[in-house]
Amino acid sequence: MFSTFQAYQPISVTGAVRHAAMWLFAGYSDQVYKNPNFKPTLENPKGIAIYCVHGTADRVSAFSLIAHRLLMNLSPSISAIHLCAFTARVRGIGIEDYASQLQEKMIANGDENVFILGHSRGGLVAVHFAVNLAAKANIKVWGVFSIASPLGGCALALPPISWLSSSVYQMRIESHFLKDLREQVKASNLKFIYFSAENDSIVTLKSTYIEENCHAKIVLERHGHLSIMSSYKLLAYLHKYLNELTSTLTKDPVENENDEIIIIEDEAPSPLIEPYNEIDMFIAELKMQNYIMKETKKIYILEKLRNSFLDIMQQKEQTVSVITVGNYIKEFLQKNNYNDKSTSSELIGNAASYAFSLFKIEKLNDAFFLDILIEKYKDIPLHSVNSKVASEGIRIREQML
Repeated sequence: MFSTFQAYQPISVTGAVRHAAMWLFAGYSDQVYKNPNFKPTLENPKGIAIYCVHGTADRVSAFSLIAHRLLMNLSPSISAIHLCAFTARVRGIGIEDYASQLQEKMIANGDENVFILGHSRGGLVAVHFAVNLAAKANIKVWGVFSIASPLGGCALALPPISWLSSSVYQMRIESHFLKDLREQVKASNLKFIYFSAENDSIVTLKSTYIEENCHAKIVLERHGHLSIMSSYKLLAYLHKYLNELTSTLTKDPVENENDEIIIIEDEAPSPLIEPYNEIDMFIAELKMQNYIMKETKKIYILEKLRNSFLDIMQQKEQTVSVITVGNYIKEFLQKNNYNDKSTSSELIGNAASYAFSLFKIEKLNDAFFLDILIEKYKDIPLHSVNSKVASEGIRIREQML
């Protein structure tokens, strides 16, 4: 029965509801997801960063699902995924201003190689940055992914909103800003991948791409303007083109003290990658649940556990007293008092979410999840981490300092 509903559900509606629910509980600051599979090279020790730009009136949560899902199998050439938040939005700033803020974030993070994903207006911000600002800032854009973006304008960009917001005014059909932007894209040698939603009631299919510079154009059936952001097909295409556009990167030789050339060999990935991703996904699901007793403390401890995996994979953790991954998880949770009850002040704070508890679904069983996780990895040696690749990565970073 569930599979039947899943196959025939009104995705454009259910996806929009999910998008709105995530928006309600989203933060107002940048979020960064480090790629546990990242392998630095001599040519590019910092890797390629992905920057995600949300649309009008949206928040960083627009890309939360995409970011978490991408991490499951992200190219080792990619270092991190950045979900961008922007300031001065209430002042009705223009697309150029958002693009300038995007540039400032990249410079502050030291990223010189980037992919940019933009949804709706965010796609216009991404495109404007790529064709107007990137080269001047010595930032290489490996590809721009425009998702349901009004490159040809939007019929809903009308007064009074267009009087109050410069960016909305710029999104009018046949606006001078969009005409100039399209001409700049046509003259560019950058790679542009366009995604459209079949049932988009905000941006028409014709407005979502520029034929003269189109590396790829994909229309996702049954999806709407918001639901497209939770599409597994979108995720599959993102993986496809991210891998394709980074396929030219080759393994770099590393010189040793005797001037011999050593090629860094591909080895089995760290056994911590899988539990890292499992915990990361579970944290995301916990945050999406709304009930009276929000597990804020447990989420914090799980985030610490996840980050400790990353530290070990990057060889920052020097002393580990346990033998297996399962034992490490068990001892970490015990050490951080994971099962202790919340304090009275936390209980009072959590009670504020009572109204949202009326719409809750079955609460996630974190104890069951962790028991399964510990059992699953109880015989996996912690030190079967891919130490050679990790150490080579450190050597590369040291050589580039």
